[in-house]
Amino acid sequence: MLYFAYGSNMNLRQMQFRCPHAKLLGWGRIDNWQIVERMYADIEYAAGKRVYGAVFEIAHEQDWYNLDHYEGYPSLYSRLRIDFFWGSTYRKSSAVVYMMTPKGRARGTGIPFDEEYRKICAIGADECSLPVNFYRRGEK
Repeated sequence: MLYFAYGSNMNLRQMQFRCPHAKLLGWGRIDNWQIVERMYADIEYAAGKRVYGAVFEIAHEQDWYNLDHYEGYPSLYSRLRIDFFWGSTYRKSSAVVYMMTPKGRARGTGIPFDEEYRKICAIGADECSLPVNFYRRGEK
Protein backbone atom coordinates (compact mmCIF):
# COMPACT_ATOMS: atom_id res chain seq x y z
CA MET A 1 0.00 0.00 0.00
CA LEU A 2 1.26 3.50 -0.79
CA TYR A 3 1.70 6.18 1.86
CA PHE A 4 2.05 9.91 1.10
CA ALA A 5 4.10 11.73 3.76
CA TYR A 6 4.13 15.55 3.83
CA GLY A 7 5.53 16.33 7.31
CA SER A 8 8.16 14.84 9.59
CA ASN A 9 7.68 11.38 8.07
CA MET A 10 9.53 12.62 4.98
CA ASN A 11 12.65 12.57 7.17
CA LEU A 12 14.33 9.32 6.19
CA ARG A 13 16.04 8.79 9.53
CA GLN A 14 12.75 9.09 11.42
CA MET A 15 10.90 7.00 8.86
CA GLN A 16 13.55 4.26 9.07
CA PHE A 17 13.09 4.18 12.84
CA ARG A 18 9.27 4.10 12.64
CA CYS A 19 8.85 1.91 9.58
CA PRO A 20 12.02 -0.11 8.95
CA HIS A 21 10.45 -2.05 6.08
CA ALA A 22 9.08 0.98 4.20
CA LYS A 23 10.53 1.73 0.78
CA LEU A 24 10.86 5.29 -0.51
CA LEU A 25 9.56 5.42 -4.09
CA GLY A 26 10.11 9.13 -4.75
CA TRP A 27 8.11 12.30 -4.43
CA GLY A 28 4.61 13.22 -5.48
CA ARG A 29 2.09 16.00 -5.30
CA ILE A 30 -1.52 16.37 -4.22
CA ASP A 31 -3.40 19.00 -6.20
CA ASN A 32 -5.95 21.36 -4.63
CA TRP A 33 -4.66 20.89 -1.08
CA GLN A 34 -2.30 22.90 1.12
CA ILE A 35 -0.17 22.35 4.21
CA VAL A 36 -1.37 24.12 7.34
CA GLU A 37 0.67 24.73 10.49
CA ARG A 38 -1.29 23.40 13.45
CA MET A 39 1.60 22.76 15.81
CA TYR A 40 2.33 19.88 13.42
CA ALA A 41 1.70 19.57 9.70
CA ASP A 42 -1.86 19.13 8.49
CA ILE A 43 -3.50 19.38 5.08
CA GLU A 44 -6.75 20.93 3.98
CA TYR A 45 -8.56 21.44 0.71
CA ALA A 46 -7.46 24.61 -1.14
CA ALA A 47 -8.30 25.06 -4.82
CA GLY A 48 -5.26 25.75 -6.95
CA LYS A 49 -2.69 24.86 -4.26
CA ARG A 50 -0.34 21.85 -4.13
CA VAL A 51 1.20 19.70 -1.43
CA TYR A 52 4.49 17.98 -2.23
CA GLY A 53 5.54 14.94 -0.26
CA ALA A 54 7.34 11.62 -0.15
CA VAL A 55 5.77 8.43 -1.49
CA PHE A 56 6.51 5.25 0.42
CA GLU A 57 5.46 1.67 -0.15
CA ILE A 58 4.47 0.09 3.17
CA ALA A 59 3.75 -3.63 3.15
CA HIS A 60 4.26 -4.65 6.79
CA GLU A 61 1.42 -4.35 9.31
CA GLN A 62 3.90 -3.49 12.08
CA ASP A 63 5.00 -0.42 10.10
CA TRP A 64 1.37 0.73 9.79
CA TYR A 65 0.88 0.10 13.50
CA ASN A 66 3.97 2.22 14.27
CA LEU A 67 2.77 5.03 11.99
CA ASP A 68 -0.71 5.00 13.53
CA HIS A 69 0.81 5.21 17.00
CA TYR A 70 3.14 8.08 16.04
CA GLU A 71 0.31 10.02 14.35
CA GLY A 72 -2.09 9.62 17.26
CA TYR A 73 -4.53 7.71 15.06
CA PRO A 74 -7.48 7.75 15.35
CA SER A 75 -7.92 10.59 17.85
CA LEU A 76 -5.50 13.27 16.56
CA TYR A 77 -5.09 12.19 12.94
CA SER A 78 -7.36 10.17 10.69
CA ARG A 79 -6.40 8.17 7.63
CA LEU A 80 -7.63 9.31 4.26
CA ARG A 81 -7.12 7.75 0.85
CA ILE A 82 -6.25 10.46 -1.63
CA ASP A 83 -5.28 10.69 -5.29
CA PHE A 84 -1.86 12.11 -6.10
CA PHE A 85 0.53 12.45 -9.03
CA TRP A 86 4.09 11.17 -9.11
CA GLY A 87 6.95 9.86 -11.19
CA SER A 88 8.53 11.36 -14.28
CA THR A 89 5.22 11.02 -16.15
CA TYR A 90 3.09 12.32 -13.26
CA ARG A 91 0.96 9.22 -13.21
CA LYS A 92 -2.08 9.27 -10.99
CA SER A 93 -2.19 6.91 -8.01
CA SER A 94 -3.92 6.62 -4.68
CA ALA A 95 -2.26 6.61 -1.26
CA VAL A 96 -3.00 6.78 2.43
CA VAL A 97 -2.40 10.18 3.98
CA TYR A 98 -2.91 11.33 7.57
CA MET A 99 -5.08 14.40 8.16
CA MET A 100 -5.91 15.97 11.51
CA THR A 101 -9.24 15.18 13.10
CA PRO A 102 -11.41 18.01 14.48
CA LYS A 103 -9.85 17.27 17.90
CA GLY A 104 -6.34 17.53 16.44
CA ARG A 105 -7.18 20.77 14.65
CA ALA A 106 -8.67 22.31 17.80
CA ARG A 107 -5.52 21.37 19.72
CA GLY A 108 -3.11 22.84 17.17
CA THR A 109 -4.88 25.71 15.41
CA GLY A 110 -2.90 28.92 15.66
CA ILE A 111 0.26 27.22 16.90
CA PRO A 112 3.15 27.43 14.41
CA PHE A 113 5.76 24.71 13.98
CA ASP A 114 8.59 24.85 16.47
CA GLU A 115 12.02 25.22 14.90
CA GLU A 116 13.10 21.62 15.60
CA TYR A 117 10.01 20.20 13.87
CA ARG A 118 10.49 22.60 10.94
CA LYS A 119 14.15 21.48 10.64
CA ILE A 120 13.20 17.76 10.69
CA CYS A 121 10.63 18.34 7.93
CA ALA A 122 13.00 20.52 5.85
CA ILE A 123 15.71 17.85 5.99
CA GLY A 124 13.17 15.23 4.91
CA ALA A 125 11.97 17.36 1.99
CA ASP A 126 15.58 17.74 0.83
CA GLU A 127 16.29 14.01 1.27
CA CYS A 128 13.26 13.17 -0.87
CA SER A 129 14.23 15.76 -3.54
CA LEU A 130 10.95 17.65 -3.34
CA PRO A 131 10.83 20.46 -5.93
CA VAL A 132 9.45 22.84 -3.28
CA ASN A 133 10.47 22.78 0.37
CA PHE A 134 7.55 24.35 2.25
CA TYR A 135 9.43 23.98 5.53
CA ARG A 136 12.33 26.20 4.59
CA ARG A 137 11.54 29.81 5.35
CA GLY A 138 10.78 31.69 2.15
CA GLU A 139 9.75 28.68 0.05
CA LYS A 140 6.04 28.02 -0.36
